[in-house]
Amino acid sequence: MKKEIHKAINWNLPNHQFYDDIYIKQVEQFWLPEEIPVSDDKSVWDNLDSNIKETYERILAGLTLLDTEQTVGVTKLGDKTDNLFIKSILTLFAGFETIHARSYSTIFQTLCTSDRIDELFSWIENTKELQNKVSMIIKTYESIEDKESLFMSMVGSLCLEGICFYSGFFLPLWLSGQGKMVNSGEIINLILRDEKLHTVGVGFFAKDIYKDFSEDVKIKLREKALKMVYEVYLAELEYSKLLYKNLGLLDEVKTYLEFNVNYALSCIDFEPMFNVTENDVNSVVMNGYSTETKTHDFFSTKGNGYIKTTKVEDLTDEDFEFNF
Repeated sequence: MKKEIHKAINWNLPNHQFYDDIYIKQVEQFWLPEEIPVSDDKSVWDNLDSNIKETYERILAGLTLLDTEQTVGVTKLGDKTDNLFIKSILTLFAGFETIHARSYSTIFQTLCTSDRIDELFSWIENTKELQNKVSMIIKTYESIEDKESLFMSMVGSLCLEGICFYSGFFLPLWLSGQGKMVNSGEIINLILRDEKLHTVGVGFFAKDIYKDFSEDVKIKLREKALKMVYEVYLAELEYSKLLYKNLGLLDEVKTYLEFNVNYALSCIDFEPMFNVTENDVNSVVMNGYSTETKTHDFFSTKGNGYIKTTKVEDLTDEDFEFNF
């Protein structure tokens, strides 16, 4: 019986710059929800319209489910790849997904009673539109048998990171852009910054697998990937209808979703699916979508410029453009 050789990851190899870059960017972005003064939002919360409050609560509950599942999901992807750098980075991503899931509870503790929180977590389990879209992604994680199914699971993760979160992000960004729920919105902005990095990373990992297939297999997988992306988009749209039907924002949310579908596809070098650009997205929300580091004074919110390290340059959208 051949003895198994255990290998160690070598971060000093010169030909793995992308992995090093994305690792550094993720750790530079480290933050904790306890650093954000969410309690300052309580007076605003108490005066919000009841429909907005219910939608906001349900959004946070749904996002908690997505991050809970993704914490485990990305580690499953890592288990199935032989690339030690991808294993390491996906494990790092999983740690941040855990922070995200906890962050929503930090907001809940400030805004909601214990009984209301219990109701919301029951709502998660009984809302088929939410359960269905999560199931679509999870089944790709649970059926990895070869490189083709590994690629499709990466596309599934790309859908979760780059599409499924964004219906939930819309309302907090829309409110905080109007000076309402600013601190809770800052948490969402920090999460969004991480998810955008995860989208870029998983997209790169998917491309790395895809490039080695024959042309016939590439055509087949491209068709399957586009079909999956569109099905996830439709599921996300149904969930958005449930959330936003009473707020009159559905058309704007739909445009925002389509913009993010196009962005996710660009991360695997696929053509856009919809005729939508950032100029079509609600400008208030688009401003919150920007990953450019914000500047706040000492007495304001921590800001998504919060970092633990020193001598770190501000993060800009250009930092997500990698040329290899």
